[in-house]
Amino acid sequence: MYAKIMINGKDVNVILDSDVTHTFDADLLVKELGLWLSDSHTSMKEVNSKAWRIVGMSYDVSITLDH
Repeated sequence: MYAKIMINGKDVNVILDSDVTHTFDADLLVKELGLWLSDSHTSMKEVNSKAWRIVGMSYDVSITLDH
């Protein structure tokens, strides 16, 4: 399911998935949305792929649904 949400006052089209615990975004999108990344010393791995280092985490992000 797709939805239009607002993150830090900017419209973003997203895919909704009720089973996820984290959301991953490209570095460019993080900058466009004005998000700050805290350091992360962890990585993530998908099935049959190599592990990728997580660049950082954003906390306390304002998200608005149904605006």
